[in-house]
Amino acid sequence: MEVKASISKVRISPRKVRLVVNLVRNLKIGKAYGILENTAKRSSLVVLKLIKSCVANAVNNFGLEADKLIIKYIYVNEAKTLKRMQAHAHGRAFPILKRSSSITVILSDLNLNNNDNKKTNQNKLQSQQKKIKKLAQKKAIKKIAPAKPILNLQNEIKNESKVKKESKV
Repeated sequence: MEVKASISKVRISPRKVRLVVNLVRNLKIGKAYGILENTAKRSSLVVLKLIKSCVANAVNNFGLEADKLIIKYIYVNEAKTLKRMQAHAHGRAFPILKRSSSITVILSDLNLNNNDNKKTNQNKLQSQQKKIKKLAQKKAIKKIAPAKPILNLQNEIKNESKVKKESKV
């Protein structure tokens, strides 16, 4: 079961929020709480509050256990940018971009996540086996095609150039 929560129009630059979000990606909820509470960034409080809200949704609405939840996806996108102008010398004006961000969290049950990993590992193995078969077929074709005529042609060209040099002398 996946539970989703999002917040938009957070007046912190997405670049700054991504620094915090990258710390807690793919972690269990307890570990994420510990990291976010001890991170000295303004955006850590917003992300912590959002994750707590998502956990509350999972527990109250879907009956999941908070200890068995994992942060499956967490990402930050740009929201609206406030555009302001700042006066500069000689009557010029320079833009100031006050960026905001929107954050989305998707929590997943730990047991469900393990099953997904097993399926993806099986798919990866199958695709690797197909690639190996294709490579083996290509190598077999290369082995059948003779490489000697190319060497013979190169030797003949060298011999011809030697003969021409000798005839000139």
